[in-house]
Amino acid sequence: MDSIVPYEPPTPPSPGEPVWGGAAPYLDSGNCEGDCTECREFWYENYPEDWTYECYSFDEFRFGGGCGGNKDRTACMTDDIYCINSWDLNDNLKWKSPDARCRTVPYAYRNYSEAELKKAKNPQRNQTNGLCKAGCDIGSTCYQSWPLSDPLKSKGMYALARCFEDA
Repeated sequence: MDSIVPYEPPTPPSPGEPVWGGAAPYLDSGNCEGDCTECREFWYENYPEDWTYECYSFDEFRFGGGCGGNKDRTACMTDDIYCINSWDLNDNLKWKSPDARCRTVPYAYRNYSEAELKKAKNPQRNQTNGLCKAGCDIGSTCYQSWPLSDPLKSKGMYALARCFEDA
């Protein structure tokens, strides 16, 4: 009598190690959303054709002025104009930190109305700092600003140069 061998489906190959690729077009590309501060291509080494965009970092940063020609821009999203100098929120070396580099300003930093912000008394000397990078509309001026609700005021995470309509 022949013995019956139960069917065992083949074992699929391991997906392998996770692989991070280049920057995404925007901070909300693919599966990136919310407080994502760096969105990148992602796949598993044995399935490179099954890539997507995933959030690479949720770290908190301070953002300052523009990015000089020698600054690392690898954390900048490819299709977003708001790529400016940044440093870890808790790094006392600020823009002098070895980890300081150009990064895309997260949407959470951008989504304040003028009514929700306190602006500095004087306009920015450089009218292309921060979110003023693309230039302010006619009848608007660039000021350092911060959310009214932020107890750290101009030292807080969301303090940033923004365009304000002239009074």
